[in-house]
Amino acid sequence: MIQEDTAQSCHDEHRALQHIKEALSVTLSWRTPQTGLSRKLSGVVFIIRALQRHLEHQLALEERGGYVESISQANPSLTEEAQQLLSDHDVFRESLRDLVPEIEGLDPQDETRFNSLCDEVARLIRRMEEHDLREGELLQELYLRDEGGEG
Repeated sequence: MIQEDTAQSCHDEHRALQHIKEALSVTLSWRTPQTGLSRKLSGVVFIIRALQRHLEHQLALEERGGYVESISQANPSLTEEAQQLLSDHDVFRESLRDLVPEIEGLDPQDETRFNSLCDEVARLIRRMEEHDLREGELLQELYLRDEGGEG
């Protein structure tokens, strides 16, 4: 199974990511007449950079000796589902690789484009949350499945 230190690192990074996603969601909900578009943009840039760094670290932990490898070894019937989750990682990386530079280079006066990018970021956060739920369900199935054999 997952080595204890890797499991703890995954858990810690996951918690950090949850806080970052929450902070980004709060920042995305700021009303620009009250905070100003430039301030909101600055906050989004700061937090999305943190999201990108922490997400990359989390994905690397999962991919190198993390849950996918453990699932394949412990229950090969769950390997396909684990591989589907793993393929989400590339989608998240690509989305952030596209979004971050676009947000960083955005003209603070372009409110229409900024709002469109904020919608994209919000959709990405929702996809990440859905991924986390599926991942948790898969791990529960792996560790809680009764294989039978006991009388």
